[in-house]
Amino acid sequence: MTGEDFTEADFCANHNDVVSGEPHGHTWRVRIYWAAEPFRDARILHAWLTSLLGQWDCKSLEEQGIQPTTNFGLASAIVRLGPQLTRVKVFRGGRVPCGSEARP
Repeated sequence: MTGEDFTEADFCANHNDVVSGEPHGHTWRVRIYWAAEPFRDARILHAWLTSLLGQWDCKSLEEQGIQPTTNFGLASAIVRLGPQLTRVKVFRGGRVPCGSEARP
C-alpha cells in the first residue's frame, strides 16, 4: 500500500454509563481512512460519513444497535458499514478524552 487518505466529522449522541446505567452524551469525532491508491474522491467519502453520522446525531447509540461502551464498539460498527475503509478512529470528548481504532 502506498499510503492512506482520511476525512473526519463530529456528531453528538448518548449512551448508557457502564457503571451507573444512566444515559449521558458525548461529542464523538470519527476519522475514516482508505487506501490512497487507487484514487478515491474524499468528498464522496466525507459525504458518506456525514450522512451516516447524521442518522445517529442526538440519539441513543444503543437504540441504533451500537454498543459504544468503549470507543471500539463505535469504530467497529463504522468499519463494518464503510466502503472499503482501511481503518476507523473514534475519539470521545468529555472530561477524559479518549479514542479507539478498528480495522476490517
